[in-house]
Amino acid sequence: MLVQTKKSKNERTPKSLRLEVVELFITGKKDLWELKKDYNILSGRSIHRWVRKHETEVRERLAEKTLSLHIMQNSSKDNDTKANPLEEENKRLKAMLHQSGLKIEALETLITLAEQNYQVSIRKNFAAKQSKCSGKGTVR
Repeated sequence: MLVQTKKSKNERTPKSLRLEVVELFITGKKDLWELKKDYNILSGRSIHRWVRKHETEVRERLAEKTLSLHIMQNSSKDNDTKANPLEEENKRLKAMLHQSGLKIEALETLITLAEQNYQVSIRKNFAAKQSKCSGKGTVR
């Protein structure tokens, strides 16, 4: 912030200072009275004239700043992803493992309910003997 010293009525304010004042006014960071006080501007009309004259230029600069900031943030995210491919793969595999665990739990619950409601043993009985035909002979 440049604090302007007292100047004569006809002395021109530097463009850089005018653009700074217009930016602060447009973005709402400071109101008219704060700008007049901080920059030692005699008339609020001057600020309104500067806004009319430089508004498009300042808005374009603000848009460029925002766009470049957005691009920088995205590139840093991309770099983080590229730098840690093993972490990304680890996250993906953990999510798949979690989903598989939920699926197994749901199927086991379903089997238990079926056995209770229909009195049918669905789970494999490991002590049961296999039939004599299993594994022998030809398949037709």
